[in-house]
Amino acid sequence: MLITRPLLKPHNNFITFYQRTSSDLSFWIIEGCTVIQNALTSPHSKISKELTGMSLENPEKNRLRDIIAKKSLLTSGDFTLASGHKSNTFFDMKKTMLDPEGATLLTNILWQEIKNYELDCIGGLEMGAVPIVSQLSLRSYPEKPIPSFFVRKKAKGHGTDQKVDGYLHKGNTAIVFEDVTTTGGSALQAVEAVRKNGAFVGTVITIVDRLAGAEQTLSTKGLTLISLFTKNDFKLGT
Repeated sequence: MLITRPLLKPHNNFITFYQRTSSDLSFWIIEGCTVIQNALTSPHSKISKELTGMSLENPEKNRLRDIIAKKSLLTSGDFTLASGHKSNTFFDMKKTMLDPEGATLLTNILWQEIKNYELDCIGGLEMGAVPIVSQLSLRSYPEKPIPSFFVRKKAKGHGTDQKVDGYLHKGNTAIVFEDVTTTGGSALQAVEAVRKNGAFVGTVITIVDRLAGAEQTLSTKGLTLISLFTKNDFKLGT
């Protein structure tokens, strides 16, 4: 006679074990297909998170990457980068930084990155860094107000005729921001201006690193490069 007896029924009712016995045969049947499917697809599943990596850990960052890919990434053309290098791809980051959703996501993500730093101000080279630092300063208030500045590529020749505008003072600790880094030359212009004004900077944060030597270049100047994304996040070639 065949006897079917439930041994274990978890509260979720997804797995049921049965022991079937006969005169010469005893075996287990595991009905686990539903559990496997849920483990792979549920946002709360450890297995699912391990398979999909950071996508489920930081949906805001995933969404920002999608916006950059859609609005800022140009993949057909012959572009000259700020470094002077040629490329058939170009990140027009202003289309993301000046987009309402893109700006909000970017600012929130960067705020989480820097809010625990001990610093006095944030800044960068015109024009790429200007939307970043102005929006980030706005986000910092009133939780931890951080003023900002920007570095001109050359003095404007009228008014105060300063190369650095905004809030940067001797003895300050600053972080320099960039929209896209290639070799790191643009970031260094801003860093040199900061240091020339008697302030300290040891960190550069970029939205996208094209992986063309910026990290190595900046490290020789005592700088750490932090990037939200690299070109590999967009499956690019050169």
